[in-house]
Amino acid sequence: MIEAFILSRREQISGVDARNARPLSADKGAELAPFLAVNQHVILDKRIRKPEAEIVGSEQNPVLAARRLYDWELANIDYWVKQ
Repeated sequence: MIEAFILSRREQISGVDARNARPLSADKGAELAPFLAVNQHVILDKRIRKPEAEIVGSEQNPVLAARRLYDWELANIDYWVKQ
């Protein structure tokens, strides 16, 4: 079986200032838990957690941590497109 799809990718500049970001509070984390939970489409196991921890390291700022993940993806993931 061959699967075909179209992928459109672009950077979304949000203007988020990392200086104003902080980890979620316990209350906010509980409020957002249903949206952040593992499910059949979102798998977070040791195959994901281990490299994520290595890439993010000790960074606690969620904006800077996300940027590290994004930069790693750009540098390490190749997309092959057949036209």
